[in-house]
Amino acid sequence: MDAVGDRIDAARKHPAKQYTPTVPDSAVDDCEDAHHAAKGQKQTANGEFFDDRGLMAMVCGHDIPLFFVNIDTPGEQQKYAVALLKHLFTLILPCATVVSLYNIGCVLDRSLNLVSHNLLDSSVWLILAV
Repeated sequence: MDAVGDRIDAARKHPAKQYTPTVPDSAVDDCEDAHHAAKGQKQTANGEFFDDRGLMAMVCGHDIPLFFVNIDTPGEQQKYAVALLKHLFTLILPCATVVSLYNIGCVLDRSLNLVSHNLLDSSVWLILAV
C-alpha cells in the first residue's frame, strides 16, 4: 500500500499530461469538495486511539466482496482505490475490460489521466463511471 502511495507522490512531481477531460474540471472540483472521502488529509477517526481509520472494499457486480483494504491514514486517499485496481489487474487477463463504480470516480479518473505514466501498470482497459 505504501509503495502505491509513494508512486502516486512521485508521479505528482512530474508535469501533468495534457488531456481533454470527460467531465469539466469545475464539476470534478465540486464533487471533490462535496465528498468527505475525497479530502485525502481530512481526519475522521482519532489516530491516538485507533490504528485503523476505515475499510475500503472491492465488490463484484453481485455485491460479493473480492478484496479489502485497511485505511490507516487520514481520509480516503487515492492509493487505496489504485491498489485495489492494481491487485485485480494481476488476476485477470490483459485483454479484459473493467468498469468501476466509485463515489469519487471522477476525481480518480482525472488523477489517472493527468499523470505522465500508467500508475496501474496494466494494459487492462479501465472505465471509471463518472
